[in-house]
Amino acid sequence: MSPRLPSVSTGSDSVSWQNSRGSAAQDEVMMTGGGDKYRQQKQQSHLPPTLKNDTHIQLTSNSKIPSHILNAISSSTDPSITLIELDKNPLGDSEVSRLAHALMTNTTVQTVSLRNCKITDRAVKALADCLQRNATITSLHLDANRITREGCASLSTALIKNETLSSLTLNRNKDLGDKGVVYLMNVLEHNSTLITLEVKECGVEGKRLKQIESILADRQLDSAFESLLERLRDDDFRVTGIDMSGREIGDKGVIRLAEALSDNTQVRQLRLRA
Repeated sequence: MSPRLPSVSTGSDSVSWQNSRGSAAQDEVMMTGGGDKYRQQKQQSHLPPTLKNDTHIQLTSNSKIPSHILNAISSSTDPSITLIELDKNPLGDSEVSRLAHALMTNTTVQTVSLRNCKITDRAVKALADCLQRNATITSLHLDANRITREGCASLSTALIKNETLSSLTLNRNKDLGDKGVVYLMNVLEHNSTLITLEVKECGVEGKRLKQIESILADRQLDSAFESLLERLRDDDFRVTGIDMSGREIGDKGVIRLAEALSDNTQVRQLRLRA
């Protein structure tokens, strides 16, 4: 069961606290808040031709990533490159390893999606090495590949050091199994930033899935609550009501909420029902 997250009333606006680090890198980025809308146009003049107006990398005829694309990623040439999506391309381990090496020094990419790319534990090892150096990737999607418990072991080693990845999806890796998931569950004792871990259709017992959900539930609530506190300190964030009913934030949470509201001039209603 997913945790109940803070809800807010903003008049004609709506605010979502979940997946705040989700999709990005559109040709035009829309930012909303406080009833105002701002548009941020992509600066594309110095992008390689195959990256202009597209969040998908254009591969060569034999499913290779062009070298100039990798160079652009490695050097972080353009800050608007925040999403790399290569889903359903038969890249294999070698190409993904090349991409992982380029991402090691990248400072702009936040989301990497490699669903159904025919990669194995070898490529996952390269991605894990990348995560130990990269400090900007927040979401990694490796669903529907050929990853086993060895890949999970590599990822768990990386997650001990990594402090930025918040979402990891490994759904439909059928050979992953319970032993692979145990590697990831154990590392959660040392990693506090991962709040989403998906391992559906991976040969994992139902009780394991419930254990993961239970471990991450509090983190998801904490993350949403921290986001709320941060936004409340910004008086331009025009929230008129906050409903924390049923959220177990405790005395310390209420004190922190009161502190965040101390200089806020927008909130008119606060609910703290059991």
